[in-house]
Amino acid sequence: MDLLGRKKIWMWCLCGAAAFTGLTYFVQNYWQLAVVRALASGFATSELAIPITLINEQMPAHRRGLLYSVVQGGWPLGLFVALGAHLLLRGLGWRMAFLFGVIPIIA
Repeated sequence: MDLLGRKKIWMWCLCGAAAFTGLTYFVQNYWQLAVVRALASGFATSELAIPITLINEQMPAHRRGLLYSVVQGGWPLGLFVALGAHLLLRGLGWRMAFLFGVIPIIA
């Protein structure tokens, strides 16, 4: 992270989490689902540690709490959007929830 820069690595992790979350739509069997979700989780786990470091190092103390809550709120927000999409678009199947779950990651 220090060699390439934390911001660049954070962006790569976000893009990787978004890409593999979106690729979940295309899985055909259990093993593909396990591999794609494992890769998405790996990127997402890395994606959570980097912004915490960036926030602690670069933000003034009075802004850290708000920004940290926004960063940590991304996963529950994605889950909420995916669940809402699944309930509203029930006929499209479970795969569509993962496509809608990509929206908060990209935002």
